[in-house]
Order: sequence, then C-alpha cells, then structure tokens
Amino acid sequence: SLIMQAQPPTVMPPIEVCDSNFDGIATFDLASQIPAILNGLNPNTTQLTFHETFNDAQNEINPIVNISAFNNTTPQMQTLYIRVEDNTNGQVYFSSITLNVRPASYAGGDGTLTICDGSPTVINLFNMIVGEQTGGTWTRVTGTGGTFNATSGTFTPAIGATSSRFIYTIDGGNCLDDSSAATITINSCFECGSTFTDPAGATASYANNSDYTVTISPSVPGQVVTVTFTAFATETNFDALYVFDGNSIAAPQIASANGAGNVPGGLAGGYWGTTLPGPFISSATDGSLTFRFRSDATGFAPGWIANITCGPPQSCFRPTVPNVGTVTATTAVLSWTENNAATSWEVVALPCGSPAPTVINTGIITTTNPYQITGLMPNTCYSFYVRSICTPDTPNGLIWCGPFNFTTLVQPPVCGGNFVDSG
Repeated sequence: SLIMQAQPPTVMPPIEVCDSNFDGIATFDLASQIPAILNGLNPNTTQLTFHETFNDAQNEINPIVNISAFNNTTPQMQTLYIRVEDNTNGQVYFSSITLNVRPASYAGGDGTLTICDGSPTVINLFNMIVGEQTGGTWTRVTGTGGTFNATSGTFTPAIGATSSRFIYTIDGGNCLDDSSAATITINSCFECGSTFTDPAGATASYANNSDYTVTISPSVPGQVVTVTFTAFATETNFDALYVFDGNSIAAPQIASANGAGNVPGGLAGGYWGTTLPGPFISSATDGSLTFRFRSDATGFAPGWIANITCGPPQSCFRPTVPNVGTVTATTAVLSWTENNAATSWEVVALPCGSPAPTVINTGIITTTNPYQITGLMPNTCYSFYVRSICTPDTPNGLIWCGPFNFTTLVQPPVCGGNFVDSG
C-alpha cells in the first residue's frame, strides 16, 4: 500500500494585522503559524526557521530570531520564506507566507464650527473633519432642529436649532471601527447695534410650539445691554416673552403683571398682546439680558422687533417688583422695590391700553412707598408705572418700571344714587 508522508504546504495562508498608526508596519506572531506549517511533522524532530529571502532559506542563513514579535521590514506587504528540515530523514521542505498590514479605518480628525442662530448656510460636515476615509456613515447624536442629511453629510441650520454633534464612523472590517466628531455650536448673534426679533425674523410670524431662548451680552466689558421694542404682537394669554436680568433664565426675572395664562411652562410675568414691553436695561454684573419666548400649539402673531444698544451702566436703576395692595373704587395702594438709595419716585396710573409713558413723561412725585394714588375712576382697568428719582435732575431719562395692571372697584351706592348688581 502507498503511505502519504506529512509535509508542509508550499504556500501558507496570509496573515493580516491592522495598521494602528498608518505607517504600514505591524507586529506579527510567526510562532503561532508553526503547527499549520508542520502539518503533522513531529516538532521534536523537525527544525523550522523563517527567512526574509528565499536564498537565505535555501542556504540556511540569517534566520529571523524573534518569531513571536516580528515587525515587517517592507511596508504594507512582505513575503517570508520558511525552511523545514525533518531530522529523521534529512528531508528539507520550503514554504512561504505573506504578511499583510491592513490599513486601519480612519474617520479623520474632529472638527468644530460656531455659527449664528438662524444661519441658513448649508454646512458640509465632511469639510469639518480632516483626512477621513470614504465610505463611512453620519449620525446625529445631540441637538435638535435644522435639517440633517446623513447621506450627503450636510446640515442646514434654522431658527431655533440647537448646538449639535455629528459622528462619522468608518467600518473597520477585520480592524477596529473608527469615528470622528463634527461639533456645531450655535450662538445668538444678536449684538450691540443690531436688531432683536422673534424666531421667524422681522418679516414673518413666529411658529407654534416655539421655545426660543436668546442671551444678549455687551461686546465691550463693563457696558450694559438695553433692548428697546419698536413693534410687539403676540397671542394674548397663550404666547409670551419672558425677560431675565442676566445671562440665563436662572437670572432674576423682569416680570410683567400678567399671570401664567395658558402659556406652555406655566410661568407668570411674561409679556403678551400688542403693548410695547420695556425698554429693558441690564443691571447684571456682566451687563446681559436673556429672553425666552414660549408659544402654544395654536394661533400665532407677527412677533416683535427691538433695537439693541449698549453703553455704560446706569447710575440710577429702575424699581422692580411693582405691586398693588388695597384697591377701592377711586384709590389704590401702590408699592415697589427700590434698587438704589432713592427716597422719591414718580408714579403714574394710565387706563389699560394707553401708550406706555416715555422718558419725558412725568407723573406724581411721592416720597412714600407704599403710595396711595387717588382720583381714579370706578370699575376701570389701570396700568401702574413707577421710576426712581436718584437726584433732583434725573427724572427725565430714567426708565419706568411697569406696567402692573389693576382694576378699581364698582362705585358703592350713595344717597341719591342707584344700587345695582355687579354687572
């Protein structure tokens, strides 16, 4: 009978190792291939060596010493030659094996970009990362709003969009996957000398379900922001603009007299309707103001337009927290919180819906707080405003605090008059 003797294969399957640093050089464990090379030969009676050239293998010279951690000397791909000698019969076999350094996946370097809120410019995310391989996929991991196209790797921001992070991932196959990040920071670009508008801009009505927050800060340290509205129209009781004296909605609120109404979030003190709010002047340390606009799911209006100016801080701040105490048919007790060292104030009560007082309007000067205003009409809605007089020559030019609305009571019956129901 014919007995087949074990012998090494002429060509071994290639070994692949991932290229972790993209230099084409990797470390190979040649010793792990010995059982497959021997292919049944007795390792105790067989001598096996690896060589970089076939000539070396034939002449049994220059064997590779560290076969457990061999670094290829030819980048990307190298063929090694194997000499196997069976000491029992003196038979010599030759084989070869190819070392492949597989390029690891590389998704490029991370990139960042800062844009203005509402910018319509299409952003190519591939332009934000550096040196990436093709064939990867994009995903959005944080942020909302705008239009993200994962196929083309583009992002189109829109008013109300938030800062976002996009991840580009390369499938590494036999090597590890790799990913990079494109981070887009969206900042409010409302600044000194510009115009502040609702989310839809100056020429369109705002959308339903808006939740829009803008912080306006002075560009020059030490200055303060003033926001003066020139147009204002929101859905009364349902859509409101909230104002905060600082750089976040956690800052003290500059509140109106309005309750929470039906505005999403349930916060009182928002501004709605068509009466111009403000002007608002920051008294925060950093001179900033923050505005938050909330609208419900139905109904909308043109929104607002306001001018942003910056300048030195006031030396005389307006009062805050206006309040109305006891109200009768012709009187009301008015109070406020003084934020200076003022000991006298101007007070005015106008029928609701009247234009707000300007800086040159004058009211009743009083040195008492609370102050009882008299001479009011019964069963009438009034808007109450107050401002501080820090020095005798400062009333004109100071900002009014208000409006705070209240309604006088029905005139009680008197001798010679009529007694009627409350309607």
